[in-house]
Amino acid sequence: MTDIETLSSRNDAAVIAIGICAFDEHEIFDSMEILIDPALAIGHRNPETVRWWSEQEPHVREKMFSGTLPPWAACDMLARFCGIYKNAKEIWANPPQFDLIILRHLFDECGVKFPMHYRTERDFRTLKALAHQRGIDYQSAYEGIDKHDAKDDAIAQAKATQIILRALL
Repeated sequence: MTDIETLSSRNDAAVIAIGICAFDEHEIFDSMEILIDPALAIGHRNPETVRWWSEQEPHVREKMFSGTLPPWAACDMLARFCGIYKNAKEIWANPPQFDLIILRHLFDECGVKFPMHYRTERDFRTLKALAHQRGIDYQSAYEGIDKHDAKDDAIAQAKATQIILRALL
């Protein structure tokens, strides 16, 4: 499961944080948070999104804007993490049409090969809609997390996926 925090909602948004975790239906094996130096972040910055960040919890905002990594190093770290779990059959995002498109743009701009194949993308938002239709409660996955913290969001979304898939299967 991957989650990003950005300075815009466009496909070329500047990424400031990447959260990712490796999981299966029972366990979260590993997770990583990658914080990019906002001054070096590559991509579009929307004043409305930047203003939105000013309204978020101060400790989360400060953490998400505390990155020191250049974008190319962040791409390299994410590619290495994905390499460890190269046998994973799926990459989840909420939704892939946002997170993974923006990550692909970042990787392209940095000249780093994107580590995930489009055929393995899975949409957490679709899974949530199915859960709502079936009356599956997965809200416990979000207890104790900081909203808009990339790593916390990725882990919570993975836990929610586990709850939903176990209920469906």
